[in-house]
Amino acid sequence: SGVTASLLLQGDGSLLASVGERNDKLISAIVANVWTSYEKIGKSALSSGLKCLMLENEQGKVVVMAVSKFLVCVCAEHQMEFGMLKSKVEALVNHLREPLDQVVADV
Repeated sequence: SGVTASLLLQGDGSLLASVGERNDKLISAIVANVWTSYEKIGKSALSSGLKCLMLENEQGKVVVMAVSKFLVCVCAEHQMEFGMLKSKVEALVNHLREPLDQVVADV
């Protein structure tokens, strides 16, 4: 499938759940930091704010999307196209939206 890891994190980068073969804590901290930085820029530049963040580095590709007060991050190999990776993340976010909304409502 090309996906190497999937992570669910809090907005501050705290790792809640992960699957895959990566350094999850390091990825979650970096992703949360980058998301927060771009989200601040997005709120001032875009009326709707940041919806999706796509990154590429030596290790592969990463797509991040927010759901409730959480971030969903999926890592993939270089061969996977960003469009396919984004579609996978969107499907995961749509699947998790209702349960995570309930978790936030119960807190």
